[in-house]
Amino acid sequence: MMTRLGSFMAKRSTTVVVGQASKRRKILEVSGDTSPLRMPREMSRRAPLEVPIPSLPGLGAMRRRLRTLGRRAPGEKRFRGQPARRTRARRRQMKYSWRLRATRGKSSVPEELSAQKKTHSAAQRRLDDFWGFVDKYLLGAQGDKGLADASTDYADQEFLSGGGFEVGEELLAALERWALVVRQSRTEVLPRYRRALRSRRKNSPRRSRRPMPEKFMWLLTGTLGVAGEVVMSLYHVSLFDTYLRPTALLWLFTDDVIVSPVERDVVTKANTFGETVLLDGSLVPNPGELLTQQVERQERKRAADENAGVAEGGLPVPFGDLNACRMSLRCRGAVTLLGFPKMETLFRCRRGGASRDLLRKRRTETEIQVRLHHASAGSSRICRKPGRLLQLVITLDPTALSYALRIWGSYSKFFLAGRFPDPPVAQSRVDLS
Repeated sequence: MMTRLGSFMAKRSTTVVVGQASKRRKILEVSGDTSPLRMPREMSRRAPLEVPIPSLPGLGAMRRRLRTLGRRAPGEKRFRGQPARRTRARRRQMKYSWRLRATRGKSSVPEELSAQKKTHSAAQRRLDDFWGFVDKYLLGAQGDKGLADASTDYADQEFLSGGGFEVGEELLAALERWALVVRQSRTEVLPRYRRALRSRRKNSPRRSRRPMPEKFMWLLTGTLGVAGEVVMSLYHVSLFDTYLRPTALLWLFTDDVIVSPVERDVVTKANTFGETVLLDGSLVPNPGELLTQQVERQERKRAADENAGVAEGGLPVPFGDLNACRMSLRCRGAVTLLGFPKMETLFRCRRGGASRDLLRKRRTETEIQVRLHHASAGSSRICRKPGRLLQLVITLDPTALSYALRIWGSYSKFFLAGRFPDPPVAQSRVDLS
């Protein structure tokens, strides 16, 4: 055993010597055998792997064509990004022109885009009202202490005047923006005012915003259909089913029924790109058929306008010829006609769909938050009001409930026919305002 093992180990003793004359030659010495062995070609590092290519007719022309197209195509990322960058620049420069703003004591373009124009206007009005208060009572608001005392007195006056908590929030946001532009330190220190604001939040909480129950939505939809606003009724049903913001649904195009709005480079209020919203048919049995009918109707209308020279070709086709002002007036009029308490805004319908799905446990709170496009869970907390929904539903009498169920069961038939039954008028028994 020892002999065999020893002879086996002797045979296994190998040494690899690299030749001095050529670095590519390797000499393997095994058991005294010094015959040079050249490594196989496929094991050599520098030997290229040659694959035989058959000589086909037109092969050279195809190679030249691919080489030419490859040189012309913008293969690198920076080249692909240049056209998109120029497009973004043209779109932005249509609204703003470049000039020095921050060094001239004005807000930059990104600072202006951080909130909507009406939000900046409301903050400026609140700031002007605050400086008027300071001038009226000759208050010294130069330092941090004087600014904190003056803002606290202003908040005290607004609280005793019946102002809500949002007044204090508006002033705080306005002062923060003012300090960034005007003050040398770029900051504002208002500990006393912030403490008063916390107390004000506790003693004057926000008023509850009620979502719209499903029965109310069907009553309102039928009323709009009777007024001849058939497309507006579909808009109302889609708003309830998709949770979309009213403006997002208002700016819907026919290709958005399939294609996501992310391709138009339009962000939502939460600074994210909109995504495709799936309709599962729980509210209306055949939503796809209704949307397809509306898309085909709009595309036929656009084609006729293009042939008549009224409309320009190549532009996106709106999903419906809806006007925001006219739609708001029609909805408020229908709410007043039906006697609904505080349901005059379209956001009630958006929150009503989320509250319905949460009450029926069709979606989780996280899924509802994502579908609402809310950045935080606190914004979706308003939809957790099952008691308020039931409280509103029991105010309807049997006639109104029967009408709502009739519209719900035959909405597709009414929409395709373009005619709706007359609604009951002022059927709410209790005024919850």
